[in-house]
Amino acid sequence: MQCEAAREAIGRDRERLETNLARQWLQAAAPGWLAIDGSLTGSAETAGHPRTVGLIKSHNTQFFPAADQAQILALAPGARSSAFVPRGRYPVCSWYLRLREVGDREPYFGLIRVETAIANLPLADTLSRWLLAEGRPLSLPDSRWDKMIYPIRDCEQYLRSREPTRVNFGWLG
Repeated sequence: MQCEAAREAIGRDRERLETNLARQWLQAAAPGWLAIDGSLTGSAETAGHPRTVGLIKSHNTQFFPAADQAQILALAPGARSSAFVPRGRYPVCSWYLRLREVGDREPYFGLIRVETAIANLPLADTLSRWLLAEGRPLSLPDSRWDKMIYPIRDCEQYLRSREPTRVNFGWLG
Protein backbone atom coordinates (compact mmCIF):
# COMPACT_ATOMS: atom_id res chain seq x y z
CA MET A 1 0.00 0.00 0.00
CA GLN A 2 2.79 2.44 0.89
CA CYS A 3 4.70 1.61 -2.30
CA GLU A 4 1.65 2.38 -4.45
CA ALA A 5 1.07 5.67 -2.62
CA ALA A 6 4.74 6.57 -3.14
CA ARG A 7 4.51 5.73 -6.88
CA GLU A 8 1.42 7.92 -7.23
CA ALA A 9 3.10 10.81 -5.39
CA ILE A 10 6.20 10.50 -7.57
CA GLY A 11 4.00 10.46 -10.69
CA ARG A 12 2.20 13.63 -9.60
CA ASP A 13 5.51 15.33 -8.80
CA ARG A 14 6.97 14.28 -12.14
CA GLU A 15 3.93 15.62 -14.03
CA ARG A 16 4.16 18.92 -12.14
CA LEU A 17 7.89 19.25 -12.87
CA GLU A 18 7.41 18.41 -16.57
CA THR A 19 4.57 20.93 -16.86
CA ASN A 20 6.66 23.64 -15.17
CA LEU A 21 9.66 22.89 -17.40
CA ALA A 22 7.49 23.10 -20.54
CA ARG A 23 5.98 26.36 -19.28
CA GLN A 24 9.47 27.83 -18.74
CA TRP A 25 10.55 26.80 -22.24
CA LEU A 26 7.41 28.30 -23.79
CA GLN A 27 7.74 31.56 -21.82
CA ALA A 28 11.39 31.87 -22.86
CA ALA A 29 10.19 31.98 -26.49
CA ALA A 30 12.98 29.62 -27.46
CA PRO A 31 13.31 28.92 -31.18
CA GLY A 32 12.18 25.63 -32.66
CA TRP A 33 9.64 23.09 -31.47
CA LEU A 34 9.18 21.41 -28.12
CA ALA A 35 8.61 17.66 -28.47
CA ILE A 36 6.90 16.28 -25.38
CA ASP A 37 7.01 12.59 -24.49
CA GLY A 38 3.30 12.11 -23.88
CA SER A 39 0.09 14.03 -24.22
CA LEU A 40 -0.22 17.80 -24.48
CA THR A 41 -3.73 17.81 -23.01
CA GLY A 42 -2.64 18.16 -19.38
CA SER A 43 -1.81 21.84 -19.76
CA ALA A 44 -3.52 24.70 -21.58
CA GLU A 45 -0.11 26.15 -22.44
CA THR A 46 1.23 23.04 -24.16
CA ALA A 47 -2.09 22.13 -25.79
CA GLY A 48 -2.52 25.51 -27.44
CA HIS A 49 1.05 26.49 -28.19
CA PRO A 50 1.87 26.70 -31.92
CA ARG A 51 5.27 24.95 -31.53
CA THR A 52 4.57 21.94 -29.32
CA VAL A 53 4.07 18.36 -30.40
CA GLY A 54 3.20 15.46 -28.11
CA LEU A 55 4.17 11.86 -28.84
CA ILE A 56 2.08 9.11 -27.29
CA LYS A 57 3.66 5.66 -27.46
CA SER A 58 1.10 3.70 -25.44
CA HIS A 59 -2.36 2.93 -26.73
CA ASN A 60 -4.37 2.23 -23.59
CA THR A 61 -7.16 4.58 -24.63
CA GLN A 62 -9.08 3.62 -27.75
CA PHE A 63 -10.72 6.54 -29.55
CA PHE A 64 -12.48 4.63 -32.33
CA PRO A 65 -14.77 1.64 -32.86
CA ALA A 66 -13.15 -1.65 -33.87
CA ALA A 67 -13.59 -1.20 -37.65
CA ASP A 68 -11.90 2.21 -37.61
CA GLN A 69 -9.21 0.95 -35.23
CA ALA A 70 -8.46 -1.88 -37.69
CA GLN A 71 -7.75 0.74 -40.39
CA ILE A 72 -5.37 2.54 -38.04
CA LEU A 73 -3.57 -0.70 -37.20
CA ALA A 74 -3.23 -1.42 -40.93
CA LEU A 75 -1.33 1.82 -41.64
CA ALA A 76 1.76 1.32 -43.77
CA PRO A 77 5.14 2.64 -42.59
CA GLY A 78 5.24 6.42 -43.08
CA ALA A 79 1.45 6.70 -43.33
CA ARG A 80 -0.79 8.62 -40.97
CA SER A 81 -4.46 8.54 -40.08
CA SER A 82 -6.88 11.41 -40.47
CA ALA A 83 -6.73 13.98 -37.70
CA PHE A 84 -9.24 14.04 -34.85
CA VAL A 85 -9.77 15.79 -31.52
CA PRO A 86 -9.24 13.29 -28.66
CA ARG A 87 -10.84 13.46 -25.24
CA GLY A 88 -8.71 15.43 -22.82
CA ARG A 89 -8.57 18.35 -20.47
CA TYR A 90 -7.58 20.76 -23.26
CA PRO A 91 -8.36 20.27 -26.98
CA VAL A 92 -5.65 19.33 -29.49
CA CYS A 93 -5.64 17.76 -32.90
CA SER A 94 -4.22 14.27 -33.09
CA TRP A 95 -3.44 11.53 -35.59
CA TYR A 96 -1.79 8.13 -35.65
CA LEU A 97 1.54 7.73 -37.45
CA ARG A 98 3.21 4.43 -38.36
CA LEU A 99 6.96 4.84 -37.89
CA ARG A 100 8.04 1.28 -38.74
CA GLU A 101 7.04 -1.82 -40.68
CA VAL A 102 4.92 -4.15 -38.55
CA GLY A 103 5.85 -7.43 -40.21
CA ASP A 104 4.89 -10.32 -37.93
CA ARG A 105 5.04 -8.23 -34.75
CA GLU A 106 2.13 -7.05 -32.59
CA PRO A 107 -0.18 -4.58 -34.38
CA TYR A 108 0.87 -1.53 -32.32
CA PHE A 109 4.54 -1.99 -33.27
CA GLY A 110 5.90 1.30 -34.59
CA LEU A 111 2.60 3.14 -34.11
CA ILE A 112 2.49 6.47 -32.26
CA ARG A 113 -0.21 9.03 -31.73
CA VAL A 114 0.78 12.64 -32.38
CA GLU A 115 -0.80 15.69 -30.74
CA THR A 116 -0.41 19.36 -31.56
CA ALA A 117 -2.41 22.57 -31.30
CA ILE A 118 -5.63 22.53 -33.31
CA ALA A 119 -4.33 25.49 -35.34
CA ASN A 120 -1.48 23.23 -36.54
CA LEU A 121 -3.76 20.84 -38.43
CA PRO A 122 -2.44 22.13 -41.80
CA LEU A 123 1.06 21.06 -40.62
CA ALA A 124 0.11 17.42 -39.98
CA ASP A 125 2.00 16.08 -43.02
CA THR A 126 5.05 18.26 -42.35
CA LEU A 127 5.16 17.28 -38.67
CA SER A 128 4.75 13.61 -39.60
CA ARG A 129 7.70 13.79 -42.02
CA TRP A 130 9.79 15.49 -39.33
CA LEU A 131 8.95 12.77 -36.79
CA LEU A 132 9.72 10.04 -39.32
CA ALA A 133 13.13 11.61 -39.94
CA GLU A 134 13.79 11.83 -36.18
CA GLY A 135 13.29 8.07 -35.96
CA ARG A 136 16.78 7.65 -37.34
CA PRO A 137 19.14 6.48 -36.04
CA LEU A 138 17.30 3.70 -34.28
CA SER A 139 16.93 4.10 -30.52
CA LEU A 140 18.44 0.73 -29.75
CA PRO A 141 18.84 -0.97 -27.31
CA ASP A 142 15.75 0.75 -25.82
CA SER A 143 12.88 -1.75 -25.75
CA ARG A 144 10.59 0.97 -27.15
CA TRP A 145 12.86 1.67 -30.12
CA ASP A 146 10.04 1.11 -32.59
CA LYS A 147 8.08 4.10 -31.20
CA MET A 148 10.94 6.28 -30.01
CA ILE A 149 12.37 9.31 -31.77
CA TYR A 150 16.03 9.94 -31.17
CA PRO A 151 15.81 13.35 -29.43
CA ILE A 152 13.54 11.91 -26.74
CA ARG A 153 15.87 8.93 -26.33
CA ASP A 154 18.83 11.29 -25.91
CA CYS A 155 16.94 13.27 -23.28
CA GLU A 156 15.99 10.10 -21.39
CA GLN A 157 19.57 8.86 -21.44
CA TYR A 158 20.82 12.16 -20.07
CA LEU A 159 18.23 12.14 -17.29
CA ARG A 160 19.10 8.52 -16.39
CA SER A 161 22.76 9.49 -16.13
CA ARG A 162 21.79 12.12 -13.54
CA GLU A 163 19.45 10.02 -11.41
CA PRO A 164 20.64 8.54 -8.13
CA THR A 165 21.76 4.92 -8.18
CA ARG A 166 20.60 2.07 -5.95
CA VAL A 167 23.71 2.69 -3.84
CA ASN A 168 22.31 6.10 -2.86
CA PHE A 169 19.03 4.54 -1.71
CA GLY A 170 20.18 1.08 -0.59
CA TRP A 171 18.96 1.77 2.90
CA LEU A 172 15.36 1.80 1.56
CA GLY A 173 15.51 -1.94 0.98
